[in-house]
Amino acid sequence: MSMTPSTFLPKREGGVPYIAEVQSIPLSPSAYSVIIKDKSIFETSLSPNGSVSMSSFLTSIFDSAYIASLKYKSNDNYKYIGIPLLNAFVEWQIEEIDDGLDDKSKEIIKSYLISKLSAKYKKTKTENAVRVRLSICRDLYDTLSSDDLYYENKVYSSTLRRFLKAVYEDYALLSDCERERLLFADNIIKINEVIKQNGSRYYSFIYAYSNMYSREKRRIRLIPYRIVSDEYKMYNYLVCLSDEKSAGKEFKADSYRISRLSGLSIAEKLSQKEYSSVTEYERLKEVHVKSVKHLLSDPRFGSDESDISKVYLTEKGVEMFGKILYQRPILKGNEKPKPNAVNEFISPPIQVKYYFNKFGKDGVIISPSDSFEEMRTLYVEGAEAYNREVEM
Repeated sequence: MSMTPSTFLPKREGGVPYIAEVQSIPLSPSAYSVIIKDKSIFETSLSPNGSVSMSSFLTSIFDSAYIASLKYKSNDNYKYIGIPLLNAFVEWQIEEIDDGLDDKSKEIIKSYLISKLSAKYKKTKTENAVRVRLSICRDLYDTLSSDDLYYENKVYSSTLRRFLKAVYEDYALLSDCERERLLFADNIIKINEVIKQNGSRYYSFIYAYSNMYSREKRRIRLIPYRIVSDEYKMYNYLVCLSDEKSAGKEFKADSYRISRLSGLSIAEKLSQKEYSSVTEYERLKEVHVKSVKHLLSDPRFGSDESDISKVYLTEKGVEMFGKILYQRPILKGNEKPKPNAVNEFISPPIQVKYYFNKFGKDGVIISPSDSFEEMRTLYVEGAEAYNREVEM
């Protein structure tokens, strides 16, 4: 069952409609599916039972996209930051979107947005450039989605609607890994700052909250080593030392998915007493990276097309596939699923296994039949390899 295009901008408080309700901005079914899935991941990063409005989530895409595309360092001081920064942002947004807009249309967008937003930032004085950038992002989003725009000028409205639609369609085309880096760009920037600071004698650490090992957030300390992605290019992980498993007593090698960390703040250098607990940092990080490489180098961890999963779907199975969006695997060739037939999926076998577990006889995995056991064995081998290195 195919999904109908959907509009994402919800109504404001008081029932005042956004432009999306006045003149709808339809998204493709594939973009709809991606954004709904990412929203649930974003909510979980805030708290196990987090809730985020779609409007806030879409605004965060603008925020994160801008942070990730910065041409200026976050610690730069600007005497008058508004207009140059605003021009750079609007121009970047427009040039990045390939939706068939001609040069004249792009100029219309640029001139309109800058005229709308420039007054507020013309004389902005601040040492926090990132804060100004985020404020511009939010104002831009509000301007694009404002119902006032529709009533003011329908020519502008039509052109800007195409631009707004293209932003989310282009976002949905990115890989899982790239989208995760975009949504959590602020975390990644902070982590990389500490990685660059840490030398052979002194180590800064990061305060963070994690719901990795429990459904309750815990404040932990991390000494980051490297950000890596899995072979499927689905998720980003921080390889680090963490004091979570020892209840704050000592640092041990660990790894965290970036989206499972929140509230990151860079702390001061470790005290001499605390420093003594990380004297093995160089050895431990090498050990941990070896275990990661053991996992990533194993051919069973790869996403080669020879490992395509084949699933038999009934008519009810196809209907369920259209409704259950969370962690839905990708069909080969982005085709529509066929009822009473074998369908091929290019997502990781373990993802296919978990997704179709709830389908019963309406979604039977034909191959690889032993994907789950293979992956479980692989992770056990990785853990054993890591333990052997630690004990040496």
